[in-house]
Amino acid sequence: FQTRPSWSEIYNSAATIFFIPVPDTPMEVIVDLLTKAKDKAVSCSTVPEELKGHLQKALDIASGLDEYLEKMTTQESEPLRELYEKTMSHDWDQVHKEGKTIFQLPKECITGHVEGQTLKMLIHMSQAKRVLEIGMFTGYGALSMAEGLPDDGLLIACELEPYLKEFAQPIFDKSPHGKKIVVKSGPAMDTLKASKNIPREKMWVLGGAGNIEEWKCMCYLSCPAAGRVMLRQGYGKIINTASMASLIVPHPQKQLSYNASKAGVVKLTQTLGTEWIDRGVRVNCISPGIVDTPLIHSEDLKPLLQRWLSDIPAGRLAQVTDLQAAVVYLASEASDYMTGHNLVIEGGQSLW
Repeated sequence: FQTRPSWSEIYNSAATIFFIPVPDTPMEVIVDLLTKAKDKAVSCSTVPEELKGHLQKALDIASGLDEYLEKMTTQESEPLRELYEKTMSHDWDQVHKEGKTIFQLPKECITGHVEGQTLKMLIHMSQAKRVLEIGMFTGYGALSMAEGLPDDGLLIACELEPYLKEFAQPIFDKSPHGKKIVVKSGPAMDTLKASKNIPREKMWVLGGAGNIEEWKCMCYLSCPAAGRVMLRQGYGKIINTASMASLIVPHPQKQLSYNASKAGVVKLTQTLGTEWIDRGVRVNCISPGIVDTPLIHSEDLKPLLQRWLSDIPAGRLAQVTDLQAAVVYLASEASDYMTGHNLVIEGGQSLW
């Protein structure tokens, strides 16, 4: 079947005139950094040829892994393929200009072919009957998981953008598994309150960081859900995501609910960390500073960027790679004696 282009192919393709994806998986970040390092080395006459060769070999290996996974992964269904192509060809900028979407949405699938088939497999293996997805986007992940549910399964997708329900529903209707998906438009908290009588047995919770209600629901629901499994097996690691806003009041932006909820994530982590440690489960969290994402460079936030940089002793925004080692550490046996801890990664911003 036709595979999607690898990150390196997209990076170097003329198609980047129309769409420049942001590397968001570890492998995409590695390929992106290796490509930049190789280009810099090639343009510098003092760099040894041997080093240039090593960089090229490393790039060849790394850039081929995503393509290999695509080829080796079970082929996606026709509705999933159609949903992917529709997402990638849609003019998201135009629909935002027309006022059809609340936010300016990216032209990318947050969940792709490999991730979708992995979610489908995990849903099937766990024998889940109920899935709560917070943040659906165009529905690729929702439909992937629905394919893994039994015939009487149910997936409730909470989505803040009403337009996305209209976008995904026609393709859901083409799939024999689309009947398992119920899309709820609006804040996730409102949906949860209205759905309080839904049976919770064998429920999966999958959440994205769309808004503050979703963060609160995610931690409150997913910690006990994961904890039940880990407590039963006598060992486990839960890593929540808080923010440096749990320690300071970032300025000049006004974000009362965000700051308060992130402080709540830390206190939830500390409480569960002390209550579950004697049963083998460690609960910790990370508190990132301001992370360099496409949102930071939006027109609304550009005026704040220099102010934020002046508040950071490190003199730069955090990169996704700055957080990865911390998560690996908290997930490994090296942190077995750590529980209820808030690991702060903010370039010193909370100290000023």
